[in-house]
Amino acid sequence: MSAPANSDWLEIILETTSTLDNETLEEALFAAGALSVTLTSKQDEVILVEPNPGDLPLWESEILVTGLFEHDTTTDATLDLLSRILAPQPVPVVNIHRLADRVWETEWTKHFSPQQFAQHLWVCPSHQSIPASALTDKTQVITLDPGLAFGTGTHPTTAMALTYIASRRFDGQRVIDYGCGSGILGIAAIKMGAAHCIMTDIDDKALDTTATNARINAVSHATSNYLPDTVPNAPVDFIIANILLTPLLTLKDTFVSLCHDNTTILLTGLLSTQAEAIQSHYQTDFCDFAITHQGDWCMLTAQRHTHQSTRRNAQ
Repeated sequence: MSAPANSDWLEIILETTSTLDNETLEEALFAAGALSVTLTSKQDEVILVEPNPGDLPLWESEILVTGLFEHDTTTDATLDLLSRILAPQPVPVVNIHRLADRVWETEWTKHFSPQQFAQHLWVCPSHQSIPASALTDKTQVITLDPGLAFGTGTHPTTAMALTYIASRRFDGQRVIDYGCGSGILGIAAIKMGAAHCIMTDIDDKALDTTATNARINAVSHATSNYLPDTVPNAPVDFIIANILLTPLLTLKDTFVSLCHDNTTILLTGLLSTQAEAIQSHYQTDFCDFAITHQGDWCMLTAQRHTHQSTRRNAQ
C-alpha cells in the first residue's frame, strides 16, 4: 500500500477497532510525525448529543482517524513506525494517498459563498461580496467566515432560523440568542431592527467568536455576552434557541422566565421526528405553534400565552 514520495502531502487514514480507540490512533499518528490529525465518522453520522464545554463530540460507529504528513514523508517508513508504535495490534489502515499542495488555511473558501435569506438578508464570507443586483437600501449583510463555533447559515436549522428572522420586523425589540455559537442569529436579528441581543453560550470560545463577529459586523454596541448562569433575568421580546432536543426540553422553564405576555420563541436544532415531543412539552406555556421543515430537520415558533388566553385554556 505504499505511495511514491513526491512534492504532495501524505495522508494516512486509519479506523478505530475493538482494541484501538481514536485517542490511541491519534497519539500514534502524531508520534509517527503527523502535522495534524482529523476525526470523522465512517458512517457519516450526525452528532445529536449536546457536548459539555471543552468536550469533543464523537460518533457511535467506527471513527476514521486521518493523519497529514509532510511532503517528503516516506510511506513505507511511516507505516513501519506505526506498526512498532501500535504493536502487537496491526495498523488498521483504510487508505493512503497523496494530496496536491494547496493553501489549507483558505481551502474552505471554495465551499462557502454568499447566501440570501428571505428578501433582504445576506450572509457573506469576508473574501467575497454579494451580487450588485441584490443591493438595495434595505439589504443587510452579515460578514462571517467559518470558524470553531457552529453557525454559518449552511446547516438547515440555521438557514430556517435566518429565513424566519429575515422575514419579520423587530423594530427595537430585545432579543436573546440562547446557545449563540457564532452569534449569527442574534446578529441577524439586530440587522433586521432589534435594539439589543443577549448572546449566551456554555462555551467561552463561542462567546469569543460571537464578540469578534459582532465587532466585524459593527453591532457590538447592541450585544452583550453571558454564560447561561449569568444571564440577566429580564423579559425579552424574542428568544432564539438553535440547540438540540434534550437541552431545549430542559430549558423550558428558563425560557418562560425570560418571557413577557407576547414574547415569540424560536426553537430549532431539532429533527423533524422530534417536533411533536417539543411542542407537547412547551404547549402548557406557549401557543400558536408553527412548524417549518427542511430535509430531516425542523423549526418551531410559538407565542407566550397572554393572561387572557391562559384563563381561556384553564376553563
